[in-house]
Amino acid sequence: MRVALAFAALLIAGGALLVSERRAVTQYLLLRELSEAGFPAATLLVADVDDKELVVRDLRSGSGDLDAALIEARYSLQGLLQGRLEELRIEGLELRATLLGGSLQLGALASPSAEESSPASPPAPLRVPLLPVERLEVRQARLQVETAAGSREAHFDIEMDAQGEAQLSLRTDLLDALAPALGLERGSLELDGRVTARPERLAIEFDHVPGPLHFAAFDIEARDLALELALDPETRAPQGKLLAGQLRDLRPEPRFRPLALELDFEPGESGLDFEATLREEEQAVRLFAQGSHDLSSGAGSARVHLDPVVFTEEGRAPGDVLPSLAGLIPRATGSIEGHGELHWSDAGVGGFVDFGIQELALDAGGARAEQMNTVVRVEGPWPPRIPRGQLLSMARIDFGLELTGGVVSYGVGQDGVLQLDTASWSFAGGTVRTSGSIDLFAREKEILLSLEDVDLAQLLELVNLEGLSGEGRLSGRIPLTLAQGSIRIRKAQLESTPAGGWIRYRPEGKAAALGMVGEATVGDLLKALADFHFERLALGIDGDAAEALVVSISLAGANPAHRDGQPYNLNLNVDGRLADLVRQATSAYHIPARIQEKLSEIAEQRP
Repeated sequence: MRVALAFAALLIAGGALLVSERRAVTQYLLLRELSEAGFPAATLLVADVDDKELVVRDLRSGSGDLDAALIEARYSLQGLLQGRLEELRIEGLELRATLLGGSLQLGALASPSAEESSPASPPAPLRVPLLPVERLEVRQARLQVETAAGSREAHFDIEMDAQGEAQLSLRTDLLDALAPALGLERGSLELDGRVTARPERLAIEFDHVPGPLHFAAFDIEARDLALELALDPETRAPQGKLLAGQLRDLRPEPRFRPLALELDFEPGESGLDFEATLREEEQAVRLFAQGSHDLSSGAGSARVHLDPVVFTEEGRAPGDVLPSLAGLIPRATGSIEGHGELHWSDAGVGGFVDFGIQELALDAGGARAEQMNTVVRVEGPWPPRIPRGQLLSMARIDFGLELTGGVVSYGVGQDGVLQLDTASWSFAGGTVRTSGSIDLFAREKEILLSLEDVDLAQLLELVNLEGLSGEGRLSGRIPLTLAQGSIRIRKAQLESTPAGGWIRYRPEGKAAALGMVGEATVGDLLKALADFHFERLALGIDGDAAEALVVSISLAGANPAHRDGQPYNLNLNVDGRLADLVRQATSAYHIPARIQEKLSEIAEQRP
């Protein structure tokens, strides 16, 4: 206002001054104002001045915070007396700012004293004056922002009215500051939006951000973007909202269905505080994150929570959430919920997420598993791993052999190798155990099961041979091969304990009639097997677990009531079917207390 009145007085008296004198006096007034505004070393050239227009060229602030190639001001004497301009046009404007700890230090708009700008003191409040001009036009402007990751630029044109409302065209590489942490593909971004520039508010809105943005490190792109951005007057930190109508996986076989993003951010103690929500199209999946991000260093952290995702026989399937699971797990029942903490910097993304899986039942790889419960910790950096010591319980798994009451301790390395520390199930009155490493990406996977103290009576119930029963205990090994969705048992071998036992084969029908008529070989064999006391029994199993198997039985012993206990060595081959054993055991299944506690902890973290 003061310089406008002084300039008006100059114009009133201008008739008595030469053009050169008017230029010199105007130049003096402008430089004095710049000095008092914090630019004592500023220079400029007044190229022309009269009662309607002022032209200034080559404005240099001396600090580099505020430079301009050309400034044209149009006015009237009445307007100057009121402290207002009709039009202000600026070309080649150069502004410089610093991004420090999430706070934008704009030296051109606010120049605090040395004491105010010391590292120990907070930045002075940013006050954007409402310019006393009916129309402001800025062309070919450049904002240079110094960050910890280097210098960034924004080139813009702007047209503003007397109320501080403006239209903005912007081209910037400022997103490069986030590129290392987010894996964002570098490059300029062109935007058109609205600006509000008033003493109490500096804000920008972009209804549509041309895209998509490509996050190359993750093969993800963001489409249908909108942004609202404002600077907090006290902290100079940005606040606002980012919307993405669609986040898409760019891989040929997508890992997830398209998601919508809503991100709100505001100044916090250590940079920007934010809340973000990812939603699947049908609202069945919701991931919530809350944390902070330091714009100057590109580092931040967040707590994340995945709301329960429920799978049903007739409704949502795993492939509806993660398409990559569609072929592997076509249908499942149960639920999954997650909670964790993430952190990121130039070095990448790290942290952990605990996934609580409850009452999950599924068919996969030729096997059926029921009532699985676990809390799986997945931790980074990328590629993530599952640390050893995770605990999984299940009521039942059936791959031809039906195992019940399983407890598995496991982990998965960054190389995709599953490490089974211990795994045990109940089977036919005994125990099945396994351990070792399994490459989850291998075309064929080998697993060796160890059977201990199996009850022969229950095991023989699996053999499709009428009239066969027995008593004894067996132990042995069952090698399994998993390939192309099937499970093959390769020459499994079980042997009896030294205590031996007995086998009774008392069939009805044709086989029994053969024994009665006394045909030499078959009849003698059936009589011996009617009550055969064995010293050694070996049981072999071979074939596809989902199909009929070849079951071989080798016996050494005698029937005390046949041929005065004559010893026999018998070798029999029969077709076996391994299925439908001890299903009632699942009703007595209980989730281990350690797993139940962890599942409860995840539920308690729901936002």
